[in-house]
Amino acid sequence: MVTSAPVTTDGNAGTIFRVSRQPGDNYRMTGDFTDTLSFYHYALQDDGDKARLVHYSYQPPADPDDYLPPPQLYTHDILTVWRKVHAEVDQLGAPPAVRDNPTSASGEITDTDYDTDTGCTELEVDGIPSAGDTDDLYNGGWILVEGENEAWKVVDFDAGFWTDRVYVQGNKEYCDGRDYTMTDDDHNYSQGQFPLKVQFPLTPDTSYLETVFKPAYIKPDFSEVSGYTNTIPFGAAEWNMTLDRFRALAAIYCTVRARAGPWYWCGYLMGGFQSPEAEDGDPDSEDFTMGFADRNERRGGAVFLETYRDLAAWMTANGKTLKPFSWIAVHEMGHVFTLCHWLGQYNEAPQDVGYILQRNGNQLILDRQLDEEGFRYIGSMLTTYDNNEQRVLRSESRILSYSNDPQNNRCTVTVSTVSGSPSAGHYFVIFENSIMCRKASYWNEGVFAPRDLDVLRETTASPVHD
Repeated sequence: MVTSAPVTTDGNAGTIFRVSRQPGDNYRMTGDFTDTLSFYHYALQDDGDKARLVHYSYQPPADPDDYLPPPQLYTHDILTVWRKVHAEVDQLGAPPAVRDNPTSASGEITDTDYDTDTGCTELEVDGIPSAGDTDDLYNGGWILVEGENEAWKVVDFDAGFWTDRVYVQGNKEYCDGRDYTMTDDDHNYSQGQFPLKVQFPLTPDTSYLETVFKPAYIKPDFSEVSGYTNTIPFGAAEWNMTLDRFRALAAIYCTVRARAGPWYWCGYLMGGFQSPEAEDGDPDSEDFTMGFADRNERRGGAVFLETYRDLAAWMTANGKTLKPFSWIAVHEMGHVFTLCHWLGQYNEAPQDVGYILQRNGNQLILDRQLDEEGFRYIGSMLTTYDNNEQRVLRSESRILSYSNDPQNNRCTVTVSTVSGSPSAGHYFVIFENSIMCRKASYWNEGVFAPRDLDVLRETTASPVHD
């Protein structure tokens, strides 16, 4: 773009140049100061991220008194487009009563049986709600029996067809026929009460957003919309928040959405208790969904502090380390910006495909070389599948190092196995490391993959909008 402006009497000249809406676009402004009598002619060339003078010519004036010095050029440093996303962060308030929890139970102990070998008493109970009729759900929870001063720790819980059975330490056969109240391991026990373990209000941790979005030239901003923060009432529908419930709440409480536009980006995050019943980690055999985003109606995302706490406790008990809670908000905000999961969930995931020829301990010999241009393998995920059942997950590993063998067109990969066991003959897919990995809480780096960043830098629309 070439524009001109007259110099005022005070020696200033001004013009307006509108940059693009895409974060990461670069500009360099070059200006020259001449008068209309100049006999110098020059051209400006767009050179990618800058403009520069490529040539000029000079035609001597007929009158030597009309001679002018060569035009003086002034070039500014590169100007980069940064975009703010004005993020509203809402929180869930404390529940009015524990009894609203669908995974708490109350009823009668209908039979007891003490086992001297295990030192535990089996309590047959009624009153278990349908949401709690699952093996192991109440493990680690508490049962308070009528007439007792303190609650007992639940050692095990078995859901039966006719009766449900609770196991507690010690001989408790004398409790047959008494009433009880029981909760799962989301609660502590204190003086006849069952307070939840998480602290209210439930607020997303947004402290990591700026760090991860910075390479995409996107800056989360909470200051301008800080007055929009809402505390959402905690009712029965908020114990296990479904996507439909989230959409209904976002329609009411997401105040910034009406302000969103091409030049004013808005984002929305909500703090929740736990994910839908089948994904809340109660019992531990279920999936742990620590957040989700509404990618269809573009209303934002939610993160679940209790599900995260539950997974952290399980991983600690199994010698694993959970990534920070702040990563969950980044992952869901990535979805709000249309980023998708890795691990083969969509076709554009950067990947390499092949077969495992041989396994020697933690070293795999692959049937091809890995491309060393434009792909970051170290820390990437290697996922293997059965050849005859592609998409059936067999194992997942992290790549520690690799070495190509050009003579035999092979590659030796050293891996750290995360789950399962990669075997010779298995089909493998390698995905570049990203915080958008579905199981980001387990093993990935807290960064966006290069292709994630490309998608973010191509964004021109507000993530959340009407």
